[in-house]
Amino acid sequence: MTKLSIEEEMKLAKKAHNEKMAKLKRKQAAEEKRITDRVLELLKGDEHAELFGQLYQQAFQELLAEREERSRKAKEAREMAPVGADNEAGATSLTSGY
Repeated sequence: MTKLSIEEEMKLAKKAHNEKMAKLKRKQAAEEKRITDRVLELLKGDEHAELFGQLYQQAFQELLAEREERSRKAKEAREMAPVGADNEAGATSLTSGY
């Protein structure tokens, strides 16, 4: 075998390995989703309905807080942008055709 064929063989082996790992990760994710779905079904049941409600509300509030924080940071970033930076680019493109 030449060096080139060994390199090609290594590339093929690496590609096959990456494809197998991706397949296994998808399989694992699907299994974790089935487990999570089953846990949610159990929590929604009469025996744990109160706990489910509390956890749902907590998750909702956390996601809402994260969204508000991202919005605040985006607003700060817009306010910190140089004044007229967007206008200059727009003005250039509008006047370049004249």
